[in-house]
Amino acid sequence: MRNLNPKRSRTRRQLRLTTIAFVIAAFGVFACTISLILSAIPLVNIQSSSYSLYSLVLYAVLGFGTLLIVVAIALAFRALLLRPENDLALIAGQFLTQQLDERYTLIRNYNRPGVGYIDAVLVGPPGALVLRILDAQGDLYNDDVNWVKRGRGGRFETVNINPTREALADIRKLREHFQKNRLEVPVYGAVVFNRSERDLRLNVQNPAVPPTHLHRLLDTLKTDYFAKDRIDAAHAQAAVTLLMGE
Repeated sequence: MRNLNPKRSRTRRQLRLTTIAFVIAAFGVFACTISLILSAIPLVNIQSSSYSLYSLVLYAVLGFGTLLIVVAIALAFRALLLRPENDLALIAGQFLTQQLDERYTLIRNYNRPGVGYIDAVLVGPPGALVLRILDAQGDLYNDDVNWVKRGRGGRFETVNINPTREALADIRKLREHFQKNRLEVPVYGAVVFNRSERDLRLNVQNPAVPPTHLHRLLDTLKTDYFAKDRIDAAHAQAAVTLLMGE
């Protein structure tokens, strides 16, 4: 199995975001500078009846320029915060490399506009498998899309995140991405926990997305994703090429 991280795609996106941020910031600084200069050296007489309108326009230009600068800073931070690696996905990839043959490709740390961030996507003859990977401990209960955990005193508490809803959203967006690029690739999903049963106890009933321990992933999905081959090697490679941004 190939275990890949789309670093070139992420680098291009960082460069694109940084360039856009620079251009927006330049327009913002220009607008603010013009507004301040024309305020210090007004083109309209202070005593004129139209001076109030003139001032209002300058304030609007100053506000617009400030807004552009704020947007540019946000884009620059977004570029800097693109994660170079997902350690949990890396662990999952190392395990799956020992379990799956060369027909499969795992793409870790996937992040693309229009799709968003996905921990990992496995592509192979059965199609594409979205993996939501977690490192949790304790007792977790999953019923349909709902998750609770056993807290102190044995009482059940709502978990802070809902991996099933996140996985369902990832599945939908990845399907739309494939369809937009005219690729017929079936998309499945799984919620994967890297911890063993010693640290994490899963109790599952009617799951909307199958949850499983990492070492049980193939067994859990043998009647789901791994039930049969659905696409040929050419379609699988086309999906990998698209996801890698090549």
